[in-house]
Amino acid sequence: RYYHVALSYSPAAWFLTLDGAIDVSGVPGVNSLYQNTVDSLMVGNVAAGNRPFPGLIDEVAVYGINLSLAEIQRNYLDTRWRYQ
Repeated sequence: RYYHVALSYSPAAWFLTLDGAIDVSGVPGVNSLYQNTVDSLMVGNVAAGNRPFPGLIDEVAVYGINLSLAEIQRNYLDTRWRYQ
């Protein structure tokens, strides 16, 4: 089984979607996924390298803009045939 996972982060709020639907959300500084560090973005592991993701990760994309929920949902709907 494949999943479409997306994280959108702005100074006002963040949300994580799973197959086009919000799975979890929060407010930066209150319940944040972000830690103010100099670590690089890690996909599939943590900075220390001691907790690898036990699966396959494919088609990673990083955008220089904050995608809206509608944009993420459109992306999922356009490609969902890959995840079924």
